[in-house]
Amino acid sequence: MYKYGFIIYLLTAVLVLHAAPSIVTVDGYQLKVDGQIFFVRGVNWSPVPKGSTSQDFNQFVDQDLPLIRAAGMNCIRIWGWPDEAILDKCVNNDLYVILQPYLAPNNDYTGMVNQFKDHPAVLMWQVGNEFNYNHLYTREWDDIGYATALQYVKNVVNDIHSLDANHPVIVGYGEIPPQTEINTVDCDLWGLNVYSGISFYDRFSTYKSRSSKPFIMTEYGADAWDSDLPGENLLAQSNADYQLTMELIDHSSKINSADCCAGGTIFSWSDGWHKAGNPWSHDSDGNAPGGGPYPDFTFNEEYWGIVTIERTLRPAYYALKSLFSQFKTIDFYSPVTATNNGPVMLYVSSPTNINSPGLNVSLPGGGNTDLGAALVSDGHNGYEASYNGFSADGTYTFTFSGTTNSHTFNLELEIGFVTTAPGVPSDLTAAGVSTGIKLNWTASSSSDPDITYEIWYAVNSSAAGDFSLLETTGSTSYNHMGLTRGNRYYYKIKARDSLGNESVFSAVADAAMVNFDLEVSHSVFAPVSGETVDISFKLPFDKECELYILNINGARVKRFIDKKVMSYGSYSYQWQGRGNGGQLLPAGVYYVVGAVTGEDEKIKNIILQ
Repeated sequence: MYKYGFIIYLLTAVLVLHAAPSIVTVDGYQLKVDGQIFFVRGVNWSPVPKGSTSQDFNQFVDQDLPLIRAAGMNCIRIWGWPDEAILDKCVNNDLYVILQPYLAPNNDYTGMVNQFKDHPAVLMWQVGNEFNYNHLYTREWDDIGYATALQYVKNVVNDIHSLDANHPVIVGYGEIPPQTEINTVDCDLWGLNVYSGISFYDRFSTYKSRSSKPFIMTEYGADAWDSDLPGENLLAQSNADYQLTMELIDHSSKINSADCCAGGTIFSWSDGWHKAGNPWSHDSDGNAPGGGPYPDFTFNEEYWGIVTIERTLRPAYYALKSLFSQFKTIDFYSPVTATNNGPVMLYVSSPTNINSPGLNVSLPGGGNTDLGAALVSDGHNGYEASYNGFSADGTYTFTFSGTTNSHTFNLELEIGFVTTAPGVPSDLTAAGVSTGIKLNWTASSSSDPDITYEIWYAVNSSAAGDFSLLETTGSTSYNHMGLTRGNRYYYKIKARDSLGNESVFSAVADAAMVNFDLEVSHSVFAPVSGETVDISFKLPFDKECELYILNINGARVKRFIDKKVMSYGSYSYQWQGRGNGGQLLPAGVYYVVGAVTGEDEKIKNIILQ
C-alpha cells in the first residue's frame, strides 16, 4: 500500500513499530523511513544524575523512555556511546535515535557506526554539534580553528556514507550555515541549533533559499528560569516550547513536500545541575549574549528540562504532549503502486472534515487532468475515486488537495502504468572492505515506482548453478556482512516490479573481504620537539597498495609506499613530520592515507604542531 500523510491535531497517537533495521532516506525536503514520510518529534536526552558530571543512561532509561513516548515523541538525540541495551529499550518504546558518533577529533566514529548501523533504533548519524561555535569542542583547550574543523566534518561525512548506505548523515550547525558550507559539505540534511526567543522568524525561508536538503531543528526551546523576575517562569517556558514547535509543524515537509523542515528535537529532557556550578545544587547563573531563549534572552543552563532532575513533569512537557500525542494522519493511498490494465481506486481517509477537496493527475507525457468530479464521499470525512485513464507507460502522479484547521495541504501518490518488464540493473560493483563487501548498482528503468532488487551470490565460483538468493531490497546498495575471509564472492542482481515482472540478471561482479588496518600512534605531535608518529598497517593478502601523507590542500607531501605490490603481513613506518625532500613541514592538519588498489582506503588525521 502506498500512502502519504498530512498531520492534524486530534486524539489518536500514531505508533511506528520498527522491529527490524530500517532504511532511512532523504527525498527532496522529506525524510522517509522504509519509504514512509517521517517527521521527527524529538527531545535531547542527556541524563546526568544530581551530584554528578557524567551521563548515566542506565539509571534513567526505564523511567525516562516511557515518559518520552507517552508525550507522543518518536525520537531522542543523545550524546556519547550508549550500550546496545539502551538502543534495544528505545526500540521497545517505539523511539528512534539520532546518534552523534563524531563531535570531537578523537571520537571513534567508525567503531560506533559499524557497531550500530544495523540496529533498528538508528535514525541517522550526526557529525558535529554547532561546530562553527566550538570547533569540534577544541576551542577551550587546543583550538584547531574553524577551517580545520570544517575539513574534518567533510571527511567524516564521506567516511560514514561509505560505512553505512542505509542511514543519512546530518551535520550540526549553530544557526543557518553559509551558502559555501551548504554547497560543499556532502551531508544529507542539516541540523540547526537556534535560540531566538519565541519565534524562528524568517529562518525557514532563509534556509530554503540556500538549500535543497531538509533540516531538523536539533536544538531549540526555552529554559524555565527567568532572570528578569528572577525566578522560575514555567508558563513562559511552556508557551515558548509550544509556539516554537508549532512553527516547525507549520513548516513540516510531511504536511507540504515543498516545506523544508523534517522535525525537531527540543532542548532538553531534564535539568542538568552539573552545568553552571556545584552539581549538588540548582544554580541559576546564566549569560545573555545578545540573543537567546524567551522571555529573558538569557541562557540559564541548569533549567532547560521539560522535566526536573527528579523527573517532575513541567507544564512544557504537557504542552508538547498536547501537540505530539494528538497527531492523526489524513491518508491518501491506493491498494496498488502499479497496474497494467486499470482501473485503480484512490482513497482518502480523514478524521475530520476536509474543505474544498480537489484531485488531479499529472500525465507521464505532460499535461494535467482535473479529476475533482470523480471524488465521491465515503460518508466518514473521506473520499474515493476510480481512475481508468491510463494509456502510455509511465508514472501518473495524483494530487489530492484541501484545507483543514486553517492548513492548506497537497498530498501526492504515484502509480505506474507498466506493460513492459523492468530494465536490467546496470553498473553493478562489488568492493571488499574490512567488514564485508559493499555492492552498488544503477537503478532499473521502469514505470513502476515500487521496484525491488533480488541479490544473488555464489562463493568461489561464478557458475550459474552455484548462485543462491541473498536478499531482496528496494535500495540500490547493499552491504554483505558476516563473510569468511579468504573466500571470493560473486554477485548478480535482477529487478522485479510490483506486478511480478522481472528483468534478466545483471552482469556478475566479484570481490573478497580485505582486512586492511591503518593505525597511527597519536593524532597530535610536535616534530620540532623531537616527537614522531608511528604509522602501521596490515594487509590480508598480497596486493598493490599505497601509503602517503596529504596536507590540508590535498598535496602529497610525503610518500612511504607508491603503488607497490606488498606481501601479506604487518608493516610500520615512522614519520618525523618531514616532507619528501626531508624538510620540516609547517604546523597544520595532515592526513595519513593508506589504500589497497581497487579494494579499500583508510584515512587518519594528524595535527602537526
